[in-house]
Amino acid sequence: MTRYIKHTYPLLLVFMTIVFHGCVDDGLGFSDNFRDGETTVSLEASFSPFSEGDLTRASGTDGKILDKLNDLCILVYDKDGILLKDRDGKEYINEINLNDYTVADVERDDTNASNGASAETTTKSVNGISLTLPFGEYYIVAVANIKGGTMEFLQNNKTDCNTLDGLRGMKMEWDSSDIANNGEMLGYFASENADPPRSSSSFQKVQINRPGIKLRAWLRRCASKITIDFDGSGLRENIYVYIKEARIYDITKNCTLGFGAASSNNENETDYNNSAKKKEDLLENESNNQSISYLTDKENPDTESKNIEYISWPCITKGDPYLNGQENFHNEDANALYFYENMQGDLPEGESKIPHFDINTGSVAGADIKKDGKEFGTYIEVVAHYKSNDNSNLADYDIKYRFMIGKDVTVNCDAERNYHYKLTLRLRGNGNDYDWHIDYNEEPGFDVPNPWYVSYLYNHDATLPFKYIPPEGYEVTGMKAEITENPWYPTGLGVEDLNDSKKPLTSTTPSGDNPDPYKDPDNRDPGNGFLSLRQTDKIVITDIDASGNTFPGYNKGAHNINNQYYTGANGGMARDRRIYMEDKIIKDDAQGEIDKFSYKKDGEKYSFSIPLFTRPKIMVKQTGYSGNNPFVGYQRVARVKITATIRKIGGTETLTKDADINVVQVRRVVNPKGVYRKNGNFAPFHVRMMYLSSDEADAKFEIIKSRGPWKAEIIGDANFITLDGKQTTSGSTGSDIDFNIRFNRMSTGNKNAVVRIKYHNYTCTHLIFVRQGYAPQDIAYEGKQYPLVGEGENAIPTTTSTTTKWNTFNMISKNLMASDPRDEGSLFKFGNSEDPIDAINNAYSHGGVEFYTTPTDNEFIDQTPEEFQITDENGNFKSTKKTWSGIKSNDNGFDRDGLTDETTKTATVRDFEQLYLSDHVQFGYGVLYADGATETQSDINMAYGWYRRDTSPEANEKGMRGVFAYYWNRDKPTDSYNGRNIFFPIGRSGFGHRKQGYYISVWGTKNYLEDEKNINKGILRYASTSFEPKSSLFSKDAPLFVSLYRKTGAVYWARNKVKPGEFLQWNATTDTNDGAIAYALDFNYFTFDVNVLYYANTGGGQDACFVRTVTRSGND
Repeated sequence: MTRYIKHTYPLLLVFMTIVFHGCVDDGLGFSDNFRDGETTVSLEASFSPFSEGDLTRASGTDGKILDKLNDLCILVYDKDGILLKDRDGKEYINEINLNDYTVADVERDDTNASNGASAETTTKSVNGISLTLPFGEYYIVAVANIKGGTMEFLQNNKTDCNTLDGLRGMKMEWDSSDIANNGEMLGYFASENADPPRSSSSFQKVQINRPGIKLRAWLRRCASKITIDFDGSGLRENIYVYIKEARIYDITKNCTLGFGAASSNNENETDYNNSAKKKEDLLENESNNQSISYLTDKENPDTESKNIEYISWPCITKGDPYLNGQENFHNEDANALYFYENMQGDLPEGESKIPHFDINTGSVAGADIKKDGKEFGTYIEVVAHYKSNDNSNLADYDIKYRFMIGKDVTVNCDAERNYHYKLTLRLRGNGNDYDWHIDYNEEPGFDVPNPWYVSYLYNHDATLPFKYIPPEGYEVTGMKAEITENPWYPTGLGVEDLNDSKKPLTSTTPSGDNPDPYKDPDNRDPGNGFLSLRQTDKIVITDIDASGNTFPGYNKGAHNINNQYYTGANGGMARDRRIYMEDKIIKDDAQGEIDKFSYKKDGEKYSFSIPLFTRPKIMVKQTGYSGNNPFVGYQRVARVKITATIRKIGGTETLTKDADINVVQVRRVVNPKGVYRKNGNFAPFHVRMMYLSSDEADAKFEIIKSRGPWKAEIIGDANFITLDGKQTTSGSTGSDIDFNIRFNRMSTGNKNAVVRIKYHNYTCTHLIFVRQGYAPQDIAYEGKQYPLVGEGENAIPTTTSTTTKWNTFNMISKNLMASDPRDEGSLFKFGNSEDPIDAINNAYSHGGVEFYTTPTDNEFIDQTPEEFQITDENGNFKSTKKTWSGIKSNDNGFDRDGLTDETTKTATVRDFEQLYLSDHVQFGYGVLYADGATETQSDINMAYGWYRRDTSPEANEKGMRGVFAYYWNRDKPTDSYNGRNIFFPIGRSGFGHRKQGYYISVWGTKNYLEDEKNINKGILRYASTSFEPKSSLFSKDAPLFVSLYRKTGAVYWARNKVKPGEFLQWNATTDTNDGAIAYALDFNYFTFDVNVLYYANTGGGQDACFVRTVTRSGND
C-alpha cells in the first residue's frame, strides 16, 4: 500500500510589513514609559486567495468563502505581554478603518509564497496604515474577521485581551448556520526575514529602537478546509464505485484565537493550539450539515434501473477513473468542507492509520477502530456504492470510506489551522483495497518542538527531534547546536527564597551585608547547569576530573572549576556545543551508543534527532551543583541554539539560520515515589502522578498532564502487580498520568518491582518503588566496602558476597522495631538506647497547632522543648520527661544494646558503605504510601505527615518522605535483583536529626559552632551547619549551600564509630583527615546525596539521629 505526504499551501496568508520612519505622527500615540525616542509604524497588509480554477460539478460550500478581509485591529503589548495604554491610561486597541485605505490586488508567484509553492495568483494589499510607538520591546499582534465585528468583540472581552496570553486563549465559537462567519484570524509581527509561524512557534518580541525597521506578519485563520479528489486508475476491470457525497464529522465547537507555544515553560501550561479533549468539545454531528454532493442532474439512460438510487451517482471505473472526467477537485474555488483546528497528535507508538470502509449499514465494531483510536479527532466520510461484476468477486453493496484528518496518512491526526488539506481517495484492485493521499507542502525554516522536556533526574537522556527545510534553491551544508543558557538556579524562584535570610533584602544588599547568590555573575557559568550535549558516564565529577587540581577553597576561584570540565578547557571534550554536519559531511564522533544522533535527508530537507543529557549527580561535591533538579516546586530552563548553514545550490556564499529551543528540566516529582503492602494486603493503589507548584506552605500537589504521550511499565518482578490489569499502561497527549497498581492475590514472600513512567513524549522518567512483604532482605548479590584493593588510581573497594540484609523498619525503642515502613521511629543520642526521643516531639508549633512542613526561621534557632517525651520499651510514653542535657550519649556506641533478638544488629559503617559504594545500587527520593493508603494525596500534610500516634480516620491514608535505596542493572534487565528496594524515612517534619550545637573534639575540648553559643540545644534541624545563611562564603562558588541549614534530610547512626583511614567515602577513597571519625549515614533529601557523616558533624555523638538495624547471624 503506497502512502506518502506533501504539505499543502496556507489557507489564507495575511502579509503585513511595518516600516519605522524617523518622524512622529500625532494620530495614534502611546504613553512613553520606555527609553527616549519614538517612531511611526507604517503597515502594509496583504492576504492571498487561492490560485484560479474551475469545478463544473459538485455542490457544497464555496472554496473561497473565507477569502475576505472584513476588518482589522492592531494590539501592542509590552515585553511582559501587557496591553499598552494610551495617553489617558486606557488599554489601547487600534481599529483600522479599511475604507480609508486602498486595497489593491498585487500579482504573486512562487517566490512570494511563504512556503515556496504559491496557490494564489494575486495578493490583496493594504497600504499607508501608521501608528507611533516609543522605543522599546513589544509584541505587535493583528486580529481580524471576528463575527459581529473584531473591535466590538475585543472591547466586550477587555479583561481577556489585556494580556497577550489572554488574547491568545480567547475562544471562538463555530457558526454552522453561516460558514463565512468562521474566518477569525490572528498573527504576530516579526523581523522581515523571519520564517513563517508554525503550530510550534513562540510569539516573538520586536525591538523598536531606530527608524527604518521592517516587520512582517502572517495572520493564521482558526479554520482550515479540506477538498477531496478521487483516482480509480488502479481499479481492476468490472469494478464500479459510485460516489454520492463526502461529509465531515466531529468538528470542534470552539477554537483558541491564538496558536503556538505557551508563553512560559511551565510543564503543565499547554500550548495555544486548539485540541478537543472530551466529547463535549465536539459539535454534535446533527448540528453540522456540511457536505459535498457529487450527484449530477443528468438523465439516467438505463430505464430498467431508474428505481435504483446509486445509478444516478457519478461512477469511477478503470476506464473512467475520475469523477466527471475531472482529475483535480483541489482547485482554489473547489467546494470544500471547513473545520476548526483540532490537534490530536500522533497515534500511539507502533500503531498506524488503517483504511476503514463499512459495507451495507456502514457500522463498524468499536468506535476506537472507526476513529483510529483518536476518540476526539475530526474525520472525513465518503458515502458510495460498490459493485463488482467480476466472476470471482461478485458484490453489490453500499460502502463508506473514512479518513482521520492529519498531516500524513499513517500516524498524524493534527487538523491544523490555516491550511488547505488536499485529500485524494485512491481506489485500487477490487475497490475495497485502497489508500489515501494527502498534499501538505511544508514551509521553509526550522520545525522545532518548543519547549522540550528532560528528566529531573541525573544522567538521563532525551532525544530532541527537529527539522530544517531550506528556502527554494538552497541546500543545507552544516548543522550544529550550542547550549547558550544553562542555569543551576530555578525558574520563578525569587531572591528571597533562595537566599533564605532573616534579614531584609534589597537588590544590592540581599541579606544585609551579604552578597546575593541568585544574581552573582561568578556562579552563572554554564558548566554549573544541568544540561549537556554529550553523555557522561560518571555519577560524580571530582575536583581532579574537573580541573586537574584539588578544590582551591571558597572564594578562591572555585566558581570556574565546573566550567573547565564542561567546555573542555583542559583538553577534554566540550559538552556545551556539538557539530552534527559540516561542509555537507556528517560528523560521527559519538562516545557510545546513547551518544549517537540520527538524521534523515529527504530532498534538501533534513530531519535530525539529537541526544540531550542531564548531567551527573554530583558536580564537584564542594560546590553542591547537580544534574538533579533539587527544587520540588520549580523548573530549570536551559536554552539550546540550533544553527543551520545553507548556500544557494551551485553557489559558494553561505548563510546561517538559527532556532532557539527552551529545554525544561521538569519539577522534581516526589509524589508518589513508593507503594508498599504487607503480605496478605492486596489493596490496589490509585496513582495520580503529581507535582508541587511552589514551596509555599499552602501549596497543593497538582496532577501532571503529559505534554505528549506517556506510558508506565513494570521493571523487576512483574509477576505480583499489574497496571490497570496489564503489564504496561499509557495515555495520550494532554492526559493525566493516572492509573492503578493492582496486587495479585497469589503473591507470597517479599516481592519487589519498579514502575517506570516515561512522560512528556517519553522524554522524562519517574520511578515508583513497589514492594510486598516486610521480611528482611538484601538489595544486591554483592557489595563493596572498605578496605581498598590495589594501589593508587587503580585501587577499588573490596567486593564481598556477604551482603547486608536490611530490616524494613526504624527502631522505636531499645527492643521495639516499628511495624510500618513509614514510621520514623525515635531519635537516639549515640550509643544510648535507653532514652529514645519520641516522634511526638518532632513537630513545629504555629500558634499552638502542630505543623510540620515549614518551620519559621525562629524555630530553626531557639525553639526546643524544655523537656522531651521519652518512649518506653512498649512504645508508650515514659512517665518522666527529660531535658536535652539529661539525655546522655555513649561513646562506645550501640555494641552493648542487649537486644532481645540476637540476630538484629544496629547497622555499621560497613553496611552503609554497601549502599553508597556498591555497583548498581542507586537512590530515589520521595513519598512512600503503605498499608491503608489507597491513592496519591494532594494536600502536603496528608502526603508527608504519617505518624504512628495519629488517631484520625485518614491517618493511614498519609504518606512519608524518605529515601529509597534500590538495585538496578540496566545492562542486565532480567537480573533477579532488579527493583529490590528499602526505604529510609526522614520524618514527618522532613528533619530527621536533632542538633547539639557544639561538638567535642578528639582532644576533649568543647568547640562551639559559629552563631550557636546561645541557642537551645537539641533543635530539630537536619543540617549540621549554623543557622545563619553563609552568603559571604558560598555565593560565588556554592550558592546552593547558602540556605543549607533549612533543607530536608535525615541522619542514621552507625553501631559504632570508625577510626580515620578505616572507612571509605562516597568517592571510594580512604579518609585520612585528622579527626575524621565515621559515625553515621547522611541522607540529604535536597541534593539527592548519600554519604558517611563525621564525628564533628554529629556534635561528637551529642546529636540525636534515627537507628536502622540489619539481620545478621552470630556475633557479627
